[in-house]
Amino acid sequence: MLFDPETLEQDFKEEEIHKAREKRESLKEWVESHGPDACKAEIDRIWNQQ
Repeated sequence: MLFDPETLEQDFKEEEIHKAREKRESLKEWVESHGPDACKAEIDRIWNQQ
């Protein structure tokens, strides 16, 4: 959890920014390690499962 340094209250907005940054970095690492074509194929496979 992240807290506002002045009020020491939980900073929900900053937590969301932090989570989004972590997700973006994780996705970037995944694509860089597997290549964009392989990642697109995996995403297509997942989206087309029913």
